Amino acid sequence: MAAVVWVLLSIAPVLALRWLRPLTSAFMLEAQAQAWLAQDHSYHTDFEWVPLERISPNAAIAVIASEDQQFPYHAGFDFDSIREAIRASERGKRLRGASTLTQQVAKNLFLWNGRSFVRKGLEAYFTVVIEALWPKERILEMYLNIAQFGDGIYGVQAAAHRFWRKPARQLGSSEAAVLAAVLPNPLRLHADHPSAYVLERRDWILGQMRRLGGAAYLRALENERPREHHDDKAQAKPAVRPTVGPPRRYHPPPPKRSTWPWSDVTRDSPAVASAHEPGTRESGTAPWLSVNSPRRTGAAMGAVSFRTRPGVWTATCCAPWPRVNVST
Repeated sequence: MAAVVWVLLSIAPVLALRWLRPLTSAFMLEAQAQAWLAQDHSYHTDFEWVPLERISPNAAIAVIASEDQQFPYHAGFDFDSIREAIRASERGKRLRGASTLTQQVAKNLFLWNGRSFVRKGLEAYFTVVIEALWPKERILEMYLNIAQFGDGIYGVQAAAHRFWRKPARQLGSSEAAVLAAVLPNPLRLHADHPSAYVLERRDWILGQMRRLGGAAYLRALENERPREHHDDKAQAKPAVRPTVGPPRRYHPPPPKRSTWPWSDVTRDSPAVASAHEPGTRESGTAPWLSVNSPRRTGAAMGAVSFRTRPGVWTATCCAPWPRVNVST
C-alpha cells in the first residue's frame, strides 16, 4: 500500500509539470544549500523561464546534436549509446555518460547529483514517467530552461543574458553551440571565456548541427506520434517517421577516401588496425574491423566502405571504440 501511495505521489508532480512552470529544480536547491553551508553569500541563482517558442531553434538543435541525437525517436533511453559506454568501460576507458535529454531532465528536476545505484534507479523511473506523460516538445522545453550553463546560471534565457546580453530567441548557431559545449561540466567549462577544448567541441557541435539538417531537424518532434488523415476515397496511411540524421550519437567527419577493396582496407586506412572477412574463423558470420584510436595514431576516423563478394559491406569507425561491427 505504501508503494502505491509513493507511486501516486511521485506521478502527481510530473503530471502537473506537463503544463505548469517549475519555480525551481532539485539541482538549483542543492546548489543553493551548498552555498549556504559554505557561507558563500555572493551565490545567486539566475533562472528565468521562457516558452519554447521564445527560444532560438539554434539552441534546441545544439543541445540535441551535443547530447542526444536520437531524442525524437527513443522512449527515454538510448540503448546503443549505453552499450557503447559499457564496452568502452570494460576496455579500461573512463566511463562516459550516455544519458538522454529525458534522463537529464529527470535528474536535474527531481533528484540529486551523484552516482549511486539508488539515484540511477530513481532516474530511470522518472524517465519512464516523463516519457509517458510529456510530449517531446515539453521535455525539450524543460531541458532548455533548467540545464546548468555556469555557476548559478540555469536555462538558456539566463545564459544568453549573462554571456551575450541578449534574449534566448536571438542566439546564433555559434553561441548556441558554445552553450551546448559546456554542458558536460558547466562549473569547469566557461561559455564567456571558452578554452581550446570548448572551442573544439563547439566546432564539432556546429558540424553535427549541419549534418542533422539544422532547425529543420526539429520537425521530427512534431511527427513523434503519427497522425492519420482521412478522406472519402482513400484509407488513411500512418505518417512515416522521418529518417533525418545519423543513426548514432557521435559521428566524426568522413575521411578523404571512403571506399577500398577488402585487401586494401588495412593498408589504405590508418584508422583500421585489422579486418576479418565474413565467414572466416576470426569473424564468424559477420565481418568486423579493429579501429585504432586517433589519439594514438593521429588517424582520421569516419565512414569506411569496402567491397566484398558479392556485395558491399560498410562500417562506421567511431573513436574511441576499437571494434566496429560491419553491416550491409
